Amino acid sequence: MSPNRLTLKIVTLLLVIAAAIFWLRSDRGPFDGDDDEGMVSAAALGPIGAVSWLAGCWHHEESSYRREEQWMEPAGGSMLGMSRTVSGE
Repeated sequence: MSPNRLTLKIVTLLLVIAAAIFWLRSDRGPFDGDDDEGMVSAAALGPIGAVSWLAGCWHHEESSYRREEQWMEPAGGSMLGMSRTVSGE
């Protein structure tokens, strides 16, 4: 594994941990809201609620590759995600 890929993985992990700590310490989760009747609080989702902010589409581009991720909202105590990395054309 190249040093750049390892650094990217470490930074990503640290960001996920920092965000999880932020939401665990806050009294509002990413699914709390006054006008969203169908949404549930992150606390009600259990441990997976701490990373529920990941739900959605993400991408990262460098000069040599593009990485895309898609994450489904938490359900049944889990989240489902997929990732693809494309290099060149």
